[in-house]
Amino acid sequence: MQITNASKSRLVLATGDIVEAGGVIDAPSFDDKHVVMKAWLDAGLIKVVKPMTKNSKAGDKNDKD
Repeated sequence: MQITNASKSRLVLATGDIVEAGGVIDAPSFDDKHVVMKAWLDAGLIKVVKPMTKNSKAGDKNDKD
Protein backbone atom coordinates (compact mmCIF):
# COMPACT_ATOMS: atom_id res chain seq x y z
CA MET A 1 0.00 0.00 0.00
CA GLN A 2 1.05 3.60 -0.35
CA ILE A 3 1.30 5.91 2.62
CA THR A 4 1.13 9.71 2.38
CA ASN A 5 2.67 11.91 5.05
CA ALA A 6 0.13 14.72 5.58
CA SER A 7 2.18 16.32 8.36
CA LYS A 8 4.80 19.07 8.11
CA SER A 9 7.56 16.84 9.47
CA ARG A 10 9.46 13.75 8.39
CA LEU A 11 7.91 10.62 9.93
CA VAL A 12 9.42 7.21 10.55
CA LEU A 13 6.89 4.40 10.24
CA ALA A 14 6.94 1.34 12.48
CA THR A 15 8.40 -0.55 9.51
CA GLY A 16 11.44 1.77 9.59
CA ASP A 17 10.41 3.48 6.36
CA ILE A 18 10.91 7.26 6.31
CA VAL A 19 8.24 9.48 4.76
CA GLU A 20 9.23 13.06 4.10
CA ALA A 21 6.67 15.81 4.77
CA GLY A 22 4.06 15.63 2.01
CA GLY A 23 5.75 12.53 0.58
CA VAL A 24 4.30 9.22 -0.56
CA ILE A 25 6.02 5.85 -0.20
CA ASP A 26 5.23 2.22 -0.93
CA ALA A 27 4.96 0.33 2.35
CA PRO A 28 3.67 -3.18 1.65
CA SER A 29 4.26 -4.30 5.25
CA PHE A 30 2.51 -1.28 6.82
CA ASP A 31 0.46 -2.32 9.86
CA ASP A 32 -2.54 -0.03 10.39
CA LYS A 33 -3.27 -1.85 13.67
CA HIS A 34 0.08 -0.79 15.23
CA VAL A 35 -0.79 1.56 18.12
CA VAL A 36 1.29 4.51 16.86
CA MET A 37 0.34 4.04 13.19
CA LYS A 38 -3.35 3.86 14.16
CA ALA A 39 -2.99 7.06 16.21
CA TRP A 40 -1.31 8.83 13.28
CA LEU A 41 -4.06 7.65 10.90
CA ASP A 42 -6.78 8.78 13.33
CA ALA A 43 -5.07 12.18 13.74
CA GLY A 44 -4.72 12.60 9.96
CA LEU A 45 -0.91 12.73 10.04
CA ILE A 46 -0.66 9.86 7.56
CA LYS A 47 -3.11 8.55 4.99
CA VAL A 48 -3.40 5.23 3.19
CA VAL A 49 -3.39 6.18 -0.49
CA LYS A 50 -3.80 2.80 -2.14
CA PRO A 51 -4.69 -0.09 0.14
CA MET A 52 -3.77 -3.45 -1.30
CA THR A 53 -6.56 -5.97 -1.73
CA LYS A 54 -6.39 -9.27 0.15
CA ASN A 55 -5.25 -11.16 -2.95
CA SER A 56 -2.77 -8.61 -4.29
CA LYS A 57 0.95 -8.41 -3.67
CA ALA A 58 3.23 -5.40 -3.73
CA GLY A 59 3.87 -4.44 -7.34
CA ASP A 60 1.04 -6.65 -8.61
CA LYS A 61 -0.11 -5.34 -11.99
CA ASN A 62 -3.67 -6.41 -11.20
CA ASP A 63 -4.06 -3.83 -8.41
CA LYS A 64 -7.00 -1.59 -9.17
CA ASP A 65 -6.76 2.18 -8.71
